[in-house]
Amino acid sequence: MPRSTRFAVILQAALLLAAVALPGAVSASSPTAATLTILDAGCSGAPGTIVAGATVCARAVVTVAATGTGDYRTSWFGPGALVPTYQDVHALSGSGSFTFEDAHALTTAGLWTVRACKNAACVASTAIMASKAFNVAGAPATAPTTLTVAPASGTYGGATNLSATLTITSGGAAVAGATIAFTLSGGGAGSAVTDAAGVATVSGVGLGSTLAGAYPAAVGASYAGDATHGATSGTAGLSVAGASSTTTVDCPATVAYSGDALQPCTARVAGAGGLDEPVAVTYTDNVNAGTATATASYGGDANHDPSGGTATFGITPAPSTVSLACPATATFTGDAQEPCSAGVVGAGGLDAPVSVDYTDNVDAGTAGASAGYAGDANHDPSGATASFAITPAPSTVSLSCPAEVIYTGWAQTPCTATVMGAGGLNEPVEVTYAGNVSGTASASAFYPGDPNHDPGTATTTFQIVLPWAGFLSPIASPGHANGFKAGQTIPVKFLVRDALGQVVQQAGSPTFSRTGNLGSCDAPVAADVAPAGTPDAGSPFGWDGSKYHLNWSTKGLSAGAYRLFVDLADGTRRSVDVCLSR
Repeated sequence: MPRSTRFAVILQAALLLAAVALPGAVSASSPTAATLTILDAGCSGAPGTIVAGATVCARAVVTVAATGTGDYRTSWFGPGALVPTYQDVHALSGSGSFTFEDAHALTTAGLWTVRACKNAACVASTAIMASKAFNVAGAPATAPTTLTVAPASGTYGGATNLSATLTITSGGAAVAGATIAFTLSGGGAGSAVTDAAGVATVSGVGLGSTLAGAYPAAVGASYAGDATHGATSGTAGLSVAGASSTTTVDCPATVAYSGDALQPCTARVAGAGGLDEPVAVTYTDNVNAGTATATASYGGDANHDPSGGTATFGITPAPSTVSLACPATATFTGDAQEPCSAGVVGAGGLDAPVSVDYTDNVDAGTAGASAGYAGDANHDPSGATASFAITPAPSTVSLSCPAEVIYTGWAQTPCTATVMGAGGLNEPVEVTYAGNVSGTASASAFYPGDPNHDPGTATTTFQIVLPWAGFLSPIASPGHANGFKAGQTIPVKFLVRDALGQVVQQAGSPTFSRTGNLGSCDAPVAADVAPAGTPDAGSPFGWDGSKYHLNWSTKGLSAGAYRLFVDLADGTRRSVDVCLSR
């Protein structure tokens, strides 16, 4: 027996004795039965021919009858190994049937043994519950492979899908289950496993900051190979198209009409790669009230497509303001008073007159004025009200009396009065009198006013005179024909009559007066001789029952012209000129 073989046998025996001697190797809970099956790497079926480097599964179904705790092990012995190459330990608790699956890559060709054991190292025969042996064939020579990389495309700032197909170079058979590593522009881009058609795909690989354009050989893929397939790699081009851009126009819902072009909107363009910048806005229909349109266009750049946006906003009518101006007062005229003026102003240069409507604007009192603007396409309606007072107009009383009326002995009412004023006022007014029997009478007329006219009054006087028949002989009217020698006593006589011609005696005595010497007479006159008489001492005239008389003494008077006066009770003064001579 070769030395190495003898050493292995001795070592195996020693391990077996050690396992038997281990205290507590069998616990209260111990597997009582086990079945062992060898499966493929997916633990789903028999592996067929196993080639070195393949992964194999061992499935054990273990039955436990006792209670308590313990463990169960599967041990994998490589070709010629005396100790397990791999060992899997599973804790057991309680009773029942348990299934365990353990997988390992078998890299060494030859006879492999898998043992299902209870509680020990699977060396002593008493611990082995089941055993399976199988042969692992040596790895075959690797076959050359070809990796065909598909061109990739995407948009700036976006992502792309990478794909490559792995085939056997000779014959073109697909290689499934191979891991393909991808790169993009020199950076790692993930890996994927080929499917049954040999295609591996990585989806959603970000393009990062790669600018739009064509990049030959930017996509790389590589396969590291395995025991039967040779390593390979390949490249393909990357095409990056410009990304879309989004132009957004932001406008307020409404702005008020101002008469100017309104530009209340803003616009920005946004896109992949941090594109975010303002865009100029153009407008249409943005002056008058209505709906205005705002448009913004982005012309695009090397990495972004053009875009545009539109928005609308309402231009609402602006307010208008009506101003109404009225005087505080207007005087009644009888006509409708329209003293107010009104105008409207507003945005955009609105400045126009507005008609005024009136109420109660004829008679004195408070008149109302109102002005309204109906609005237009660019302005809202507006209005204003005001009031003003119509004050009564003055009235004019006209009082007409004759200068003189003839004494009748009873009250005289010879006057008439009329009041006149604005608005056609023209009506008679009652006249009242005082002292209107004889002498100077007064007349007055008063108009008390009315709602539209102030009061008015007028006064005047007139004379109630006695009819004058002249002086009686020896003095006769006109007096310039009377000539007397100075120093005589000259009778001065007269009488008065009423309106019927009857001689009457006035109330009170008439008085006599004279001037001094007025100078030479107008022409020489014959000197009359007055009847002899006794001079009267006083100035009042006496009444003899039919006439008034007074004896005027001319004693001591110088030659010349003198004017004699009689003052009657009616306020009149009668006179006569007398020429005295020597």
